[in-house]
Amino acid sequence: MILARAGEQLERVRSAWRACRYERFLPEATRALLHRHADALTRLLPTATTVPFTMDDLLDAGLLPRHRRFAALLLRVLREHGLATCPAPDERWLLAVPDEPDALTRELLLRHPAFAGEVAVAARMGRHLAALLRGEHDPAELLRQPSHGVAPASRFTERLARALLGQIVAAWPGDRPLRVLEIGGGTGATTAALLPLLPPRLTRYTFTDPDPLALTAARHRFSGAGFLDYQRLDLGTDPTPQGLTTGACDVVIAADTLHTARDLPAALDRVRSLLAPGGHLLAVETHHPALLLGSPEALSRAWPAEDDPLRARTSLLRREQWAPLLRECGFTHVVQSGDDALPTRDAFSVLLAARPRARTPSRGLPAAAPETRWIIVAEGEDGLPLAGAVAELLVARVSGTSASKGAVAVLAAQEPGHWRELMSSHPSDKRVAVTFVPSSEHRLGAEPSPTRALQALARAITDLPTSINRSLYVVTRPSPPNPAVHETARSIAREHPGLHLPHIDLHPGDDLATDARRLAHELLATPTDHDIVLTPRGRFVIHEQPPTPRVSYALDTTAPAWTRTSPPPPPGPGMVTIEVHAATLPGQGPEPGWWACAGRVTAVGKNVPGIRRGDRVSGLASGTPASHTLASARLLTRTPPGTSDAEAATVPLPHLHAHLALTVQAKLSPDETLLLHDDATGLGLAALRHALHCGARVIAAARTPAQRDLLLTLGAWRVLDALAPDAPRQVLRLTDGRGAEVMAGPAPSGWERALNPDGRYVQLGAADPSDPDVFAEVMSGGTPARDGGCLPLPFSAYPAARVRDALASAREGSALGEIVLCFDPLDEPPAPFTK
Repeated sequence: MILARAGEQLERVRSAWRACRYERFLPEATRALLHRHADALTRLLPTATTVPFTMDDLLDAGLLPRHRRFAALLLRVLREHGLATCPAPDERWLLAVPDEPDALTRELLLRHPAFAGEVAVAARMGRHLAALLRGEHDPAELLRQPSHGVAPASRFTERLARALLGQIVAAWPGDRPLRVLEIGGGTGATTAALLPLLPPRLTRYTFTDPDPLALTAARHRFSGAGFLDYQRLDLGTDPTPQGLTTGACDVVIAADTLHTARDLPAALDRVRSLLAPGGHLLAVETHHPALLLGSPEALSRAWPAEDDPLRARTSLLRREQWAPLLRECGFTHVVQSGDDALPTRDAFSVLLAARPRARTPSRGLPAAAPETRWIIVAEGEDGLPLAGAVAELLVARVSGTSASKGAVAVLAAQEPGHWRELMSSHPSDKRVAVTFVPSSEHRLGAEPSPTRALQALARAITDLPTSINRSLYVVTRPSPPNPAVHETARSIAREHPGLHLPHIDLHPGDDLATDARRLAHELLATPTDHDIVLTPRGRFVIHEQPPTPRVSYALDTTAPAWTRTSPPPPPGPGMVTIEVHAATLPGQGPEPGWWACAGRVTAVGKNVPGIRRGDRVSGLASGTPASHTLASARLLTRTPPGTSDAEAATVPLPHLHAHLALTVQAKLSPDETLLLHDDATGLGLAALRHALHCGARVIAAARTPAQRDLLLTLGAWRVLDALAPDAPRQVLRLTDGRGAEVMAGPAPSGWERALNPDGRYVQLGAADPSDPDVFAEVMSGGTPARDGGCLPLPFSAYPAARVRDALASAREGSALGEIVLCFDPLDEPPAPFTK
């Protein structure tokens, strides 16, 4: 029932997800990952591509025994992708020579810049894999990089979870507490996505994780939410001694957590015990082995037992294993949502399951109104048993009438004249109620089609005298869905507003008799509701919510918070109004600040050639980021087809600043050394790309290991720790004492020692980027940034509501690439952060 009610929103989520092109990204990312991991094995065992080897040879080369299962999985996956062979029966392996991994990663990020976070983590793990397998590098260090769960795959599963949880909340009684438990909350990414759905007055949310550091970080991150509790929980042991009460949770949330249990069935039994009868488990799970191989967690968490019958190869379950396992562990009404197309379908999914409710005695049927003619119309032969059973129940409730008059079950394949005869054969009837029952499966080419049969019934019943009370009940099934029937019913209701036309979505139960009784009860009750869902667990009514009007917001960076603003005034000459879909954080240059935006044109001023209302554009705007803005038409360009708004927003400002700083001001030339001191931000990556296209050699300084690894992967000659006191001396050593010819900052005091005495220092982002001629030159590719240099940059896309997370990421130095704020109705609205 929840899945059916969330159907339209789930389809919108899938539609937005398909625009990310994950079905292309996944195989390309898997190839890049496996070539990098194969390269790591050749560093662990240099003869692996020339001399057959065994697992014992890897152990002798330094592989730690605790990583043996990881290495075995990696070899099997490499063999499946043609990068390893094992022809001998004694499991002697031979690796193919891998392609250059950094080149593969650079190509991957050029084609899929939205996946910067996933690519960077996988590339970083591969770069250090040999050391990790030998125990010379701590996998926990790779996990310390702050994450706010803004990767496209995370946002997709969060949106699916939001759609399902939103339906649970919508049907929740307004006087009943809602008790939510999150297992393995980790970074709090799922928490941040779901909290805005929960009514603070009713909700008690318990955030749990086995790691005390995660609990401390969550307390800080969600300090403004007063209905959260924090508790340590190890799902591998009984939760009762850990302070949790059995049967005390209405919803349990577990995002990429359940598979980490060493004994999965036992862990699921514990989760079920925590739920109240009728409570729901909402879980996100990964299924693709390559996604496990690219995660440092595969080396830091315990694997299942060697003899685990469910997970012989990895700690992950295949997609098709989850629903049967949940049922075996006592859950009911298990549904699984995700992408419906390969290969993404088998990569990850969202699961919803319930703890069974206590059985309640069945209700008696209401008395039937006298002088009512019931006609139960079955679409096909397979619908007749249900139609006949309903008719028998209705006859039994109509006192003093014959079966032929009280209720009748017939097939839909009738001539139009037969319907009129059947409905008007008893002039004494005060009410005629027709119920259309669908077939259990679509009948392609069937005559008549269900929509034509429904239209014929509607014509016949509306031709009856107005003195007769007329009802047409349209029953549908959730599987297989037939939206044409529902849309036909809506059309009939619009044409005949006086016709009582309820829609009943009947979810089949265990037996036909029970289904017939539930449907007969609904028909006899004659409620005024128009959109009803009948499930084995109860009756629900769908109320359509009016569309939320689009509100204008502007960012107050001092709070930080979104504040409501008035819509922009009508655009003047040369100006354009934009409904912003994606925006970057404001630059650090002189007032007024500039930021990049991408969205749709809503109004056009005079003297603006080439831009029309409805066009997708990207460019520069001044002031602070906002959901609606005025911009100069000369600082805008059309967004190319196939480019998302978030991708388009990464282009203008970083490339303009890189061009102004390195070409116009520093006049960087080939064979010079550029000392780049700007982390791996969007501006830093644009400057790196620009310098490489110029033929310069780049030494990059960044604050975090993850940023340094990304800069190295993307072509920096050497990378330095920007916080190391001796970093300037390292630059001198790398340049044989000459220093860098150009340094691009901001660079702290003391770094001037790393600059050649005749060198040039430029401040990145300080120049005014609003010259229309320079904008046109850069955006058209007429600069050294051409030939791929002015393509979208790697980026992280944050829902606008999570602007605090975005600013924290920039402040902490954890950002990888450009930071983009997205105004998307599929995400939580900015309202929770409004002052």
